[in-house]
Amino acid sequence: MYIRMFVMMLIGLYTSRVILNTLGVEDYGVYNVVGGVVAMFSIISSSLSGSVSRFLTFEIGREDMRRLKEIFSTSIIVQTAMAVGIVVVMEFVGVWFLNHKMNIPPGRMVSANFVLQCSIVSFALGLINTPFSALIVAHERFGIFAYLTLSDSILKLLVVYLLYISPFDKLKTYATLLLAVTVLVQIVYFIYCRRQFEECRFSWIYKKTMVKEMGGFAGWTFLGNGSYILMTQGVNILMNLFFGVVINAARGVATIVENILTQFVNNFVTAINPQITKSYASGDKEYLVSLINVGSKFSYLLLFAIAFPVFLEAENLLKLWLVTVPPFTVLFLRLTIISILVTVLSNTMVTALLATGQIKSYQITIGAVSMMVLPVSYLLYKIGFPAYVSYVVQIIVMLYQLSVRLHFLKKYLEFNIKKYLSVVVLRLLLMTVVSIMAVPFMSLLFTQNGLLAVLIKCILAVFVSLFASYSLALTKGERNYVKSIIRTRMLHDKNSN
Repeated sequence: MYIRMFVMMLIGLYTSRVILNTLGVEDYGVYNVVGGVVAMFSIISSSLSGSVSRFLTFEIGREDMRRLKEIFSTSIIVQTAMAVGIVVVMEFVGVWFLNHKMNIPPGRMVSANFVLQCSIVSFALGLINTPFSALIVAHERFGIFAYLTLSDSILKLLVVYLLYISPFDKLKTYATLLLAVTVLVQIVYFIYCRRQFEECRFSWIYKKTMVKEMGGFAGWTFLGNGSYILMTQGVNILMNLFFGVVINAARGVATIVENILTQFVNNFVTAINPQITKSYASGDKEYLVSLINVGSKFSYLLLFAIAFPVFLEAENLLKLWLVTVPPFTVLFLRLTIISILVTVLSNTMVTALLATGQIKSYQITIGAVSMMVLPVSYLLYKIGFPAYVSYVVQIIVMLYQLSVRLHFLKKYLEFNIKKYLSVVVLRLLLMTVVSIMAVPFMSLLFTQNGLLAVLIKCILAVFVSLFASYSLALTKGERNYVKSIIRTRMLHDKNSN
């Protein structure tokens, strides 16, 4: 998974640079914001995806093959029907919104509509494919999961080359090639699951009780996911309405870096999430709580080690990476890093809360809080605040969401909040403050901004964060565990030689 991550990171950095320079700032902003229109409708698909993944993983934990087969077949029927319905809605609402409300540069509306159609088809295929990808993760086949997602990145590298040599409209070519990659990858998912998993055999099973159960779970998840989409893609469209596609380009670059950084955490979280659901299904709440604490802490530490140097050297790294850096990108990137550092603390908490199935009150509360980002940002933009203010609002909301999740963990799992604050939050806060205090000393050592100096400062920042993490964030037992892993690995390598 981590080998895959590094390769994908390098490919992502390179392809983003070439795509931005090939498309230009305006066309890149157009693609980013039009994709956001489709993402606005993904609140339904993400809700259903979460529902399917939770129920499949839960039944694998209970080892109930009959019910597992029923859930898979039912989910295929529901996902396909939903895909058709969403496509119809997007063809009316999405097309109308793009052509009558969006701030698209003159002469690019035809290309923008083409991008929208490709995005709609890609979205529908991804929705239908959800049960197959959910099976791979639920069975913890992380090797094949890594290969498939890595293949997707390599194909996108090919897309960049074809885009570069294409004599046709670059924006249309890019949208078409990405759609072709989506189709190919979805076919591979389907073939693998058919060959590897016994339950992956579709039959016309439509049980109202099962649909009601999954639909109820998806319905409440819809509220939470919908609020998140409004908080992210909704604000992206809001920025377009007030500031134009150049700001969307800056936000798009910041989002690319965000996705690359979170890959470091997602590998860890993807591996731990099935264990959280299965431990709840088997009734092992003590192990479940330990997974929440460890997952929350190590997610933050893994992200901080990489995000810290990027935050410090954002301006120089962007200049080295991109030929053309859109205005406001540096500020957007730094605010994005702060927001994802807050978000990763909640990853394992969300999985545990979804595993309980008692999500009605939780999703209503989280949804209500999240939905405040869009109207508050709109009001602030309306009275003249700059574009970055929405990031500040989002960070404040995410901090409050963390407290809400802790409340519901205590309510449903008798979670010890005081222990979490002392063992996880306070230690992470201390580690972060000490790492930041070292910044002036690093700046005194290296005053130049050349490639070598930037590289050395980034490496030094990583070592500072790792040292602070080991010394201040980890408990004695966790430090001993890390040392035992290192010793075991070194002994293994020595024996291998």
